[in-house]
Amino acid sequence: MRIGVVGAGIMGTDHVRTLHGQVSGAEVGLVADLDPDRAAAAVAGIPGAAVPAEVVRDSDAVVVASHGSTHAEPTLARLAADTPVLCEKPLAPTVAECARIVGADRGRGLVTLGFLRRFDPAHLALRAAIAEVGEPLVVHCVSRNVSSAPGSTSESSVTTSWVDGLRAGSPSPLASAQDGLRATAVADAVVASMKDGGRTVAVAG
Repeated sequence: MRIGVVGAGIMGTDHVRTLHGQVSGAEVGLVADLDPDRAAAAVAGIPGAAVPAEVVRDSDAVVVASHGSTHAEPTLARLAADTPVLCEKPLAPTVAECARIVGADRGRGLVTLGFLRRFDPAHLALRAAIAEVGEPLVVHCVSRNVSSAPGSTSESSVTTSWVDGLRAGSPSPLASAQDGLRATAVADAVVASMKDGGRTVAVAG
């Protein structure tokens, strides 16, 4: 299976390495990035891999791992071509864009999301504690990365990083486009609450 990867940053490059070295039957064929040199570095040493102008046209499946603000366009393009997509979080930065993707998927299950927090030991411990004490009134979560991306804010940490921790539903490792829509709606409500002193905010939809 010929796989295209959109985005050659930290996550995209990690997907390239994993697909090439650890996934049987997967062939990294195309990697696209706004920075062609970064894309070329990601495919260095991978036979047959190319750095095209548009990754979404010539792949059996696509991994979307570019900046979160760009996820909707390549995902929608692949859905139009009936091609499976693994999209990193978030599905899209707005509820409206997520809803467009859900509509374009038409229940086919072509979109899956990289929502992995539910396998994180700390999150599993938190879930177990909640089950013991009952519904929480306040949750305070702290996360530490080596560094923050340029322009990162408390709000963006919710909408682009912690968004997968907001997902509820089946324990399947493959979250759906509908899960992505729901998580983005919850993330928007969390951000609105943060900006309004912790006021309870209804989740859209």
